[in-house]
Formats: sequence, structure tokens, C-alpha cells
Amino acid sequence: MSLLMELRESRGGRDAFNVLFQRPRVTPESERRREGRSQSLTPREVRGSRQAQGSARSAGSVHVHERACPEPLLYSSSSFPHGGPSCPASAQRSLHTAGQRGYEEQIQSQLDHLRRVKDLKKRRRAQGEQARAELLSLTQMEREKIVWEFEQLYHSLKEQEYRLLARLEELDLAIYNSINGAIAQFSCNISHLSSLIAQLEEKQRQPTRELLQDIGDTLSRAERIRIPEPWITPPDLQEKIHIFAQKCLFLTESLKQFTEKMQSDMEKIQELREAQLYSVDVTLDPDTAYPSLILSDNLRQVRYSYLQQDLPDNPERFNLFPCVLGSPCFIAGRHYWEVEVGDKAKWTIGVCEDSVCRKGGVTSAPQNGFWAVSLWYGKEYWALTSPMTALPLRTPLQRVGIFLDYDAGEVSFYNVTERCHTFTFSHATFCGPVRPYFSLSYSGGKSAAPLIICPMSGIDGFSGHVGSDGRSMETSP
Repeated sequence: MSLLMELRESRGGRDAFNVLFQRPRVTPESERRREGRSQSLTPREVRGSRQAQGSARSAGSVHVHERACPEPLLYSSSSFPHGGPSCPASAQRSLHTAGQRGYEEQIQSQLDHLRRVKDLKKRRRAQGEQARAELLSLTQMEREKIVWEFEQLYHSLKEQEYRLLARLEELDLAIYNSINGAIAQFSCNISHLSSLIAQLEEKQRQPTRELLQDIGDTLSRAERIRIPEPWITPPDLQEKIHIFAQKCLFLTESLKQFTEKMQSDMEKIQELREAQLYSVDVTLDPDTAYPSLILSDNLRQVRYSYLQQDLPDNPERFNLFPCVLGSPCFIAGRHYWEVEVGDKAKWTIGVCEDSVCRKGGVTSAPQNGFWAVSLWYGKEYWALTSPMTALPLRTPLQRVGIFLDYDAGEVSFYNVTERCHTFTFSHATFCGPVRPYFSLSYSGGKSAAPLIICPMSGIDGFSGHVGSDGRSMETSP
């Protein structure tokens, strides 16, 4: 249709358009010529001609069917400057060919597009099948590990069961050996007493003369019989039974603790993994560092030095205690980072409000805007609550995970190496922005090593990034 419109609006195209799509002007001469032709046609030819005309009208398309020119039509060069058709049917065929070529090009373009999409879909399907196979392979490996571990646990428990049952068999045998002798002795005594009772009953029924015969001997034997002592279980058997009962009680408690610990550790591993989904990259803020703290070039490590640096005493800097703050500031949401404390003997890490006092003495406590845990002289771990809370840890902390849930008012600490929870500050009220907090001092030896902020981009599930304004900008995990 666009080709037809261009032709109609082009120079000289209107005349050609009228010739192609408007009824030809009827003149007396052309009418006589048409009648003469119709008179020379047979009835069958006339009917065929009418049917062809009806079919052309019913088509209703843009294309005009070819018809015989009643007479040769000549056009001037001004009507078709680039060389036009010599008759309307020729022009119609040219337009039809051009339109067909345009549609063929569009069809080919769409075919190419669809084939590319199909190839991509096949590739994605293959990738999905490969990912499915890999994931199923991983789950199968984990399934085999679980089965193997529980088989080992089952065998270990079964071995303990056999040992306890064998110990019970030994105890049963000791009971039989110890008590059977006494029981046999009692049986013998009972038999003797039964015989003596029978003799006395018989004497009792005898006449006087027979009664007096041997009565002294019989009575003497009866008088020598003593009342037996109360039964006493052998003390060694009682002790063995008591020890075994203690073992059974210990077994019951151990299995209960094992089951509870296994379930708790599973939940804690899940809890730590969920916290790591909110990982952010934290760096040290050199404008806040105490002059004796040496920061690395990448602002991820800090160590203590006896020599103080000549630094400006700006309002942000701590001037009495060896502290430094991290960036970014957090004003909402959940955030997680990790700190490598290594073998250092004295350190404090956590979070604090950006508005904490940095000049003079600093008491790290929630009422002063600090939520932190600390190690003192390589021995004692403390949560800096008010009053402080001792942390009886089974293994020393090497790498500590810190999880801040600003909206919930919680700051949690994790032993990343053991993948377990250490402590949580609950119901914290944050007044404004909160920042990572670090404090350390020199105590010689291995403790001279730096604190290291671990880069979180290497941890699976990293989802956060630091915005240009210094605030933590979260993305969906």
C-alpha cells in the first residue's frame, strides 16, 4: 500500500494512478467497439467473460487483475520520468513485484530472528539440563555423605551398646556367683530345720515313755539353731550396680545433648549462612584512627605501633584509646562482615553509633553507643554488656562474623571457623547511623599481627555494595 501511495504522490504518478485504478472514460467510439466485440462472442465466451469480471470484483484486494487493453495507450515521458509502464497492466505487475519483494524480505528477517531465538533456547535448555545434572550430582554426594556419617554413628553407638550389654552380662554372672552360695546355704539350713521340726512334732505325738527317750538330744539340737541375720546384698555388687546406673544415666544425657546440639548446630549453620547473604564490604576510615594505629593501603588491615603518627587532631579522630571506625555507615536494614582476629591477645570489635565520643576516655557499653565483644590477654572473652557477660567458648575465635539487624535492634557475633553463634545483643536502640568499630592494643608476641577485615566479595551470597554517599545500599539477595 505504501508503494501505491508513493506512486500516487510522485510527479506524474497521479495520471498513472488514475489510469490504473479508475474506470476508463467511455466514448461513443469505444462503446461501439466494445459492442462489436461482444456481438462476435459466442454465448459461452460471454458467460466466461462475465464470470472473470465477477471474480475480479469479489477479490477486493489492492492488486488489480490484468485485463486486455482496449487499445494501445501511450504515455508521455513527463508522466513517468524514470521510464514507466507502457500500459496499466505492466505498472500493476511492477507494483505487485515490489510489494512481494518487501514482504519476502520481512519474512526472511523474521525467520532469521526466530532461528536465532530457537538456537538460544536450545542453548539455555542444554545449560539448564547441565545445571540440573550438576546440582543433582551434588545432592547425591551429600546424600551419600549423610548415609555414611549416620552409618558410622550407628556403628559407634552399636559398639557402645554391645559393651554395655556385655558389662551387664558380667554383672549378672557376678550376682549369680555371689548370691547363689548364700542361697544354697539357706536351702541346706531350711532342710535341716524341716527335719528337726518333723522330729519334734513326732515326739509331741508319742506316749510319755517314748517321749522321754532322746528328748534331751533333740531339744539340744533345736536350742542351737540361731535366728538368721537380715539379708544384706554384697557391697561390691551394690557398688557395681551403682556405677553401671551412672553410666546409663550419662549415656541418656549424652545422647540427649548430642541430639540437641546437632539440631542446634544445624540451625546455627543455617543462621550464619542466612546472615552472610547480607554481606557488605567494610573498610577502615583513616580520619577516625588513633595515631598509634597503622592502616594498610587498602584500608582493610590495622595494627598497633608504639610510635604515634603525626596526624591532624580532627573532630572525627580518637585521641586517647586505640580505636578506629569502619565505613560505611548503616541507617537501616541488615548487614554482615567478617574480621580475622588470628592469634591477637587483646582486641575489641563490634559496632558503635557514629555520634560516640571520640575525645578522652571511652567506655565500650550499650548505654554509650557501643555493642561489642572483646578478648583480654588471650584468655577471657567478654560481651561488653552492662554488666559484662563472660563468654565460655570451647575454641578460640580466629575469624568473627558480625551481623547487624538495624531495624530489629540486634547485633550478633559468630565463630566463622566453627560455624556457630557466639553472642547477640538484643533490643538495642540505635540513635542515628551505626558504624563498624575496632579497638586493639599491643601486648607483644603474635598479638603484633594486624586485625584484618575480610573481603566479602569472595563469599557466596554477597549482595551488598557501598553507595557513593557512604551509606550501605542493599540489593535483594
